[in-house]
Amino acid sequence: MALKLPANFVSFSYRRTVLPSPSSSHATPSDGPSKAAARLVLRLRQSSPDSVAATLRRSLRSLPRPALVATLRYLVHQHEWQLALPMYLSLLDAPWFTWNAEMHAEIVALLTSSKQLAQAQHLLESVDENLSVKQRLYFNRMLIHQYARFHLRDEVMCVFEYLQALSPSSVGPSSLTSLLHAYAIMDLPHEALAILRKMQQQMLNPSLNDFKAVLFSLGKCDMFPEMEMLAAEMNEVNMLNNLAVYNMLITTYASAENHGKVKDWLHRLLMAGLNPSVRTLNAIAKACRVLIQVSCSKTFVKAGVLSEYLRTKGAKDGELEIVELLLELCPIDEVVTWGSRWELDLHSTNMESAYILLCCWFEEVSKKLDIKQASPSEIAVVTGWGKHSDTRGLSPIKVMVRDLLESVKSPFKLDTQNKGRLLAKPHHVVTWFRLL
Repeated sequence: MALKLPANFVSFSYRRTVLPSPSSSHATPSDGPSKAAARLVLRLRQSSPDSVAATLRRSLRSLPRPALVATLRYLVHQHEWQLALPMYLSLLDAPWFTWNAEMHAEIVALLTSSKQLAQAQHLLESVDENLSVKQRLYFNRMLIHQYARFHLRDEVMCVFEYLQALSPSSVGPSSLTSLLHAYAIMDLPHEALAILRKMQQQMLNPSLNDFKAVLFSLGKCDMFPEMEMLAAEMNEVNMLNNLAVYNMLITTYASAENHGKVKDWLHRLLMAGLNPSVRTLNAIAKACRVLIQVSCSKTFVKAGVLSEYLRTKGAKDGELEIVELLLELCPIDEVVTWGSRWELDLHSTNMESAYILLCCWFEEVSKKLDIKQASPSEIAVVTGWGKHSDTRGLSPIKVMVRDLLESVKSPFKLDTQNKGRLLAKPHHVVTWFRLL
């Protein structure tokens, strides 16, 4: 989809300043085949304004398509509109590139947030008039979502009003749903709750995702009584018996270090017949500030004495009760493989839960080796190497586990074939663990 731009369209001043971003503003791309993408980002950043176009032309001829798309996504996520815009326009001219409503909406929102209103408006006007009503509706819903991510409330309302002006038969409840989620993203829980009530009044049957969005927004903004009331309402209509909802509620109270409520909702989760997952463990562990301090201190402690050790480090009674629950409910089987190779996979964990899982897993390994069950050829801890970290190649979990095991002279060494895995021989693990 080629865009013919006015002559003055790209005559903006080229500045290296970028908007604040959730991740490091000059990290390498964390998605895609990224050595190539990282090199392209570096070349673009080092190019003068006049040479960016030439750099892009060469790259489009020589680089794999996934690397080009990964580079664009990275630049957009880093809010570097000065590079993202010319790259996007170059890709739109490529015959193999497929126009994507979500990406187009995200770049429009980025430009609007960056006060590049003429460029944003031109991209809006360039949307293919041959799109079907359904496709155009989807694009505008994506636009509401992306505007909300940049907290552009006026623009959100403008698109919402446009959708409201369309025929109800073509739009249905989707415009209200989009506005509800936008309010939740923008941390406006009162407004999101009001839309939920409006949908109920109009018999539009809000979905579980709608309730979850409002619930999370209420909790994020510390509106705990309102969150509890909505959870009770969800329970009445059988929407609460969902592990993701319980994890969300536990996360909210754990972030507020409300240990009593964390235990209460964990108890309700168990009474509902649900099994805690690694995500549950991640949520609960956030309530233990002392646990993150210990996990970063390069001190490995056996599971059986962990609570007492944490007490010596100033852990509160509430934190210790949470740690006991973590040790008791630790979902080892979800992340462990017992076979010819015994392996603990910490990919889906946070720092605190990784520490707990490591402690519990070593206890299980020791028991199995002691009773002389079939011995594996090797024992491995998989941490990942940082492909999806804020800074590519720097995994906080890997650093924590490596430093922790080195500090207690464990036999685990980095795998020469996989830099995101540590390996040890079983008999070395037995000897080491007995000496701890």
